[in-house]
Amino acid sequence: MCSKNEKLRLDLPIIYNNSAHLLIYKINVKKILSKNCFIKFSIYNNDNKYNQSEHMLKHEDVSKLEGLGWIEYQNLRYYTSYSQISIEINSIEMQIDYVRHGDGYTSGITPIPNMSLMGYLLPDYHQFFSNVPETFKDKYFSRKEMENLLDLNDILSIL
Repeated sequence: MCSKNEKLRLDLPIIYNNSAHLLIYKINVKKILSKNCFIKFSIYNNDNKYNQSEHMLKHEDVSKLEGLGWIEYQNLRYYTSYSQISIEINSIEMQIDYVRHGDGYTSGITPIPNMSLMGYLLPDYHQFFSNVPETFKDKYFSRKEMENLLDLNDILSIL
């Protein structure tokens, strides 16, 4: 999303939820284009458009998010069952990946690590963060072990 000196509004589909939750937005504020920038998060109750919650980040707040990369921003505790989420920006270049429910009770910012650097920092990081669940470790063969098994199978079939 990019808003050059004009407001840009994104209305998300109506959500259904019976309990109170925080909303968590995964956003990346790339560039601030003007001092009168803002990000406004709104929740509208579907039954009554006048009953709403709003949270606005102005230039001072947005400038702290600029250049951080992907973060999860938590705000707006809501209680209604049918709600519509709206995000409005002005003079900001940013990305939104998702909006999800959170069970936390405090608002805040959670940085998301850049996993593309893991190969540089830890060359064998795939050994630490394997895709194989712990319960299946005894039933799993690594790629190298599979290649060796295939070679052994070929040798045995020739005999």
